[in-house]
Amino acid sequence: MAAAEFSDLSVRQQRAALLAIAQKALEGYELRAERVRLINSGFNATFRVDTDKGEKFALRININSHRTPANVRAEVSWTEALSREETLTVARPQETLAGGLIGEVRSEYFTSPRPVVLYSWLGGRDVCDVETPEKFWATGVAMAHLHAHTRQWVLPARASAPRLDNPLWGAVNRLDDHHLPLPPADIAFLRSILDQSTTVINRVWKGSDGQLIHADLHTGNMKWYRGRLAVLDFDDCGVGLPVQDLAVATYYLRDNQEYESALREGYGSVAALPLVNADDFEWLVAHRNVLLLTEVAGWVTAEFKAILPKYAAASVRKLRAFLETGLFSHQLSD
Repeated sequence: MAAAEFSDLSVRQQRAALLAIAQKALEGYELRAERVRLINSGFNATFRVDTDKGEKFALRININSHRTPANVRAEVSWTEALSREETLTVARPQETLAGGLIGEVRSEYFTSPRPVVLYSWLGGRDVCDVETPEKFWATGVAMAHLHAHTRQWVLPARASAPRLDNPLWGAVNRLDDHHLPLPPADIAFLRSILDQSTTVINRVWKGSDGQLIHADLHTGNMKWYRGRLAVLDFDDCGVGLPVQDLAVATYYLRDNQEYESALREGYGSVAALPLVNADDFEWLVAHRNVLLLTEVAGWVTAEFKAILPKYAAASVRKLRAFLETGLFSHQLSD
């Protein structure tokens, strides 16, 4: 089968196929899995793995991600380095039987091997399960520590991260009627938003070389255990600006001022907040919606294919409201 045929499978069929792929991928590690459970199927597929020795791991298989081997190497190198830091809690990548931190698995459903990473299991609940200001203050603290780390840490040889100095962050532009079920006027509007985002990004990047940032700090990528925050999923990391990290996190907290304030206060307790004018920052928040839309339009996961029509229409409404008010919001008026 080709990847296009995988995208035509039902949710149930895709999950069965992914489980078979996961079981095959685990053959590349020195463990015996007693139970393998799919816990997330979206941009990538993540499985909880329980071994015969009582150990727990998280197995991630890249499904929709088009990260290069060098990009994945950057991710696992960074997380491995961070796992040795006392100021942060992250999952540690595990070695394969071949001695590396990245595996790969072939499947009839995909035309090329899928990158695989096995991480140590982090206990606790996802932050999105129970949200509190305390957790978002801790998010700001963690973000500031991540930025401080990459100002000193250097990527190893044969590792590289995408540059986030462009409006699509290196992704394919899918703002067209082939990928999006939208009328021509809405497609034209989205393209104009992309052009304006480009102008803002060029302005905030002027004179900067950038640094490695997480680029996807939202409540589903963090856990809370015994009063401590753990950061997960560095798959989207890239060479960007600290203010871009802050804008991405803000996008997911928008419309809750208490949470947004806690995020900024937490960051400010460790380092000075990134400097940017309020209008440009708001554009960076809105830009996250554009970026997500063009990504989701290319995903093969059945659940996300089903929501694309409503998601695309809602995105257009949010972005039109943003142009009218100057403030991005997830709240849509009737």
